[in-house]
Amino acid sequence: MKKIVLFAMSVLSVTASWSFGADRKVVAVTSIKDEACVLINADSLQPEPEIDFFRQECAGLAGYQVIFAGGDIRSYISLKYGSAEEVTFRVSTGQFPNVSGDTIEWRATVKDNDKAVYESIVFKVEGGDPESEGASKVIKTWVAVKLDGADSCVVGSVLDDGSDASLEAIRKIADAAPNSKCVADNE
Repeated sequence: MKKIVLFAMSVLSVTASWSFGADRKVVAVTSIKDEACVLINADSLQPEPEIDFFRQECAGLAGYQVIFAGGDIRSYISLKYGSAEEVTFRVSTGQFPNVSGDTIEWRATVKDNDKAVYESIVFKVEGGDPESEGASKVIKTWVAVKLDGADSCVVGSVLDDGSDASLEAIRKIADAAPNSKCVADNE
C-alpha cells in the first residue's frame, strides 16, 4: 500500500509541474471611458476653441500610459512607455476614423515564473464608408498592436462583422504579435 501512495504522489507532482510549466495566456481590460480617465486638455477648457478636441490619460498596464485623444470627430489611441516618445495608432477604417469601444484588451503570456508579460493590445475603431450612398454605412475594425516600448506597432486588423469569429481572429493575431512584423506606420 505504501508503494501505491508514493507512486500516486509522484504522478501528481509531475502533473502539477507540467501544468505550471506551460505558458498560458491571460487578459486584462482597461477602460477609456471619460470617467475612467484624466482630462488633460479639451475644447471645453479653452475660451474660444477653433475645433472640438480632447486629450486624456487612461489607465495602462506594464509601464504603458494610454493616451486617448481626438478632434474634429476623429479619435485615436497612443501609448507612451517610460520616457520614450508617444506612439500613435491612427488606423484608417474609412472616413473620420475613431475609437469606438470603451475598453482596451491587454493580452499577456504568463511564463514559468508566474509573471505576466504583456505582449499586445486589442481595440476597436470605426469610420464611415466612402463608397456608401445615401445613409452612411459604418466600417468597424478590430486592431491588434504589438507592445514593444517605443517600437510598439499595429500588427493586424480584422473587419468586425459582429460575430465572435472576428473577435477571435484578432485575438489570434494579437497573441502572435511578439513574432509579427508591423503592418502599418505609426506616428
